[in-house]
Amino acid sequence: MRKEGYEEIYDFERTHWWFKTRRTLFLSQVARAVDELNGGRARILDFGCGTGFNFRFLKEYGEVTGADLYVDRIRE
Repeated sequence: MRKEGYEEIYDFERTHWWFKTRRTLFLSQVARAVDELNGGRARILDFGCGTGFNFRFLKEYGEVTGADLYVDRIRE
């Protein structure tokens, strides 16, 4: 994907209903898993993290590392 495409996706991730709903669902699963596994903080790998937009939310649960094909497109 071209760099411009990542910029557009990054903007959509803030406001589009699909990204917001998906984020709500997966963060509830992350919260439950962290609570059940160690009750504290976790080391989280966001594999296929795209733009890295969700790092800011995942950091609430622990140390976050992102991996994606286009590493130079990842932002926090």
